[in-house]
Parts: sequence; C-alpha cells; structure tokens
Amino acid sequence: MMLKASIPVILLPLVLGACGATTQSASNTVEKPAVVSAPLVTPEKTISLAALPKKPEPLPKVLEKEAVPSIPLPSVGVLRGKSTAEIEAVFGKPVLLRKDKPAQVWQYLTSKCALHLVFYPEDDANGTLRVKYFSMNDRDVGQKADSKPCFKSQLNRVGVSQAKILG
Repeated sequence: MMLKASIPVILLPLVLGACGATTQSASNTVEKPAVVSAPLVTPEKTISLAALPKKPEPLPKVLEKEAVPSIPLPSVGVLRGKSTAEIEAVFGKPVLLRKDKPAQVWQYLTSKCALHLVFYPEDDANGTLRVKYFSMNDRDVGQKADSKPCFKSQLNRVGVSQAKILG
C-alpha cells in the first residue's frame, strides 16, 4: 500500500518539469555562414565611360549655407515708441509676457542676451501700448549686456528681412 502512494509523489516532479519546458528546440543544428561570391574581373574586360555614375547634382540652394547679407545696424533707440504690433511684426511673440497694469514687459532671448521691452499706454483715447523703456542682460553672468552685440544677436535671430521693418 505504501508503494502505491509513493509512485505519484515520485512522478509529480517529472510531470511538473515537463510542463515547465521551454519552447526552444533542443536540436543541435548549426547554421552555416552565408557565402557571398563576387564576380571575378578579368583584365580583358573593359569598362566604358558611359557605365560610370554621373557627377552628383549640386545641393539645392535651400540646403546650402547662405551668406548673411549685411545691413546697417540700427541703433537700439529705434525700439522706443514702437507699438506692440510693430514689435511683434519684427521679433514675433515674446518668450515672456508680464502684465503689470498699466505696463507690459516683453522678453526676447538669444544665446547671448535677453532683451526686455517695457510698454506703457499712450495718452490717446485708444490706449495703444508703446515701448517706453528697454534693457538688455547678459545670459551668462546676469549683468547688464553691451547693447550693440545684444541687439545684433536679436536681429540675427529674426533675420534681415524682419530687421529692415524697424527702419
């Protein structure tokens, strides 16, 4: 009787082991490396020039680096008195726009500096905001930046055609 009860206990690990078998095959097949053969070229064979590839086409002008045309750099003072619409037409949307009634502060960034424009409403009835103050800060040291290189970097960011709008 004891013998009949021990047989299932002995077979249980074998059955469970078979259930846990992986799906990998146990075959010992070794894959042979692929053999690539190249045609032999004999000295008698000649190549005509027509068979050679043509000279590649030049890159389209869009991909070529264009020389930046130089325009006279306007003074930074040209910003004073410009409306929000005029500034946005040149520089685009500001990176930061802070509204402190009645003023607005707009910020534009380049890798060299930050340009801050402070707008106040005009005295007329429509209340058009115009640049009253501006400042430029160096982005590396957090101090006031030299205005000419900073303003030039801002104009380079927007491009010559936009910079011409400033007049």
